[in-house]
Order: sequence, then structure tokens, then C-alpha cells
Amino acid sequence: MIARTFNAEFIKSYIIEHGVFDEICEDDFTTSEWAPDMNSGWFLHKEGDDVLGIWMAELRNGITIEIHPTIPKKYRGKLAYQGANEFFAWICHNTNYQKINAEIATCFPNAKLFAMQCGMKVEGKIRQSFKKNGTIYDQWMLGMTRQELEARYE
Repeated sequence: MIARTFNAEFIKSYIIEHGVFDEICEDDFTTSEWAPDMNSGWFLHKEGDDVLGIWMAELRNGITIEIHPTIPKKYRGKLAYQGANEFFAWICHNTNYQKINAEIATCFPNAKLFAMQCGMKVEGKIRQSFKKNGTIYDQWMLGMTRQELEARYE
């Protein structure tokens, strides 16, 4: 089940407590200074009372969102794909967005594979735009159009 949340404290504690923050954050960010951007939409992937991941949808313009899934290691694999299916179906049925984008640093090839297996396509690179462990990486730009979203998740 996908459920919207407005609880910034829960979002922050979940991302930090499950080790996802340290895994994916850029250099020079600390947990004490990070806070979720509540201008974005935050969605919980839940099974019963368990939260299996959090998806953020950040508005880029009137018809485009950028997504950021946050999935702890213990819920990756089959459960992550279930969450992706539910999240994309929710977007398909509850919004009129025409484009979904994701930016994924090249140091995270498994995240790129996950996005592609969910139907996103590589559209280009953003050069020298992400710093992790002292190394500067490019980011892949991936996207899915409304037509692709509906064909897969309607």
C-alpha cells in the first residue's frame, strides 16, 4: 500500500535509522543538518504496520516530477519492486503528471538497474554533479513519459 505522509520527523528518523542516509547522501551532509523537503510529496510503502520504503516526488515544473526512492537494504529485491509498482500505479491513477525523472549517481549502478527495470529509460548524463567518498561522479538522467507510465502501470 502507498500512503502519503506529512510527518517530517518520521521521514528523517526512518531514513537515518535504516542506514539509508549514510549510504546515499553526498559528502559534507550530516544527519543533524538534513531535513526532508516538505514541499515535495512523501509516500510510504507499507505492508500492515511495517514501512518498507519511502518515495519522494519532487515537483520540477507543472507536468514533471523527479522521484527519489529510499529503500533500506533488507527490503530491496522483490519488496522494492512491489513498492515501485504500487507507487507508479498511484502516480498514474492520482495525478496528471506527464513526465517522471530520476537522477542517479554513476556510483550506484544497482539503482540505475532498478529504475530501468521499473520502466525508466536513460536519457543522458549530468556531468560531474555528485560527490561521494571524496570522488566526483556523473549522474544518469532517467525518465518515463505519461504514455510509458500508463502502458505499464494502468
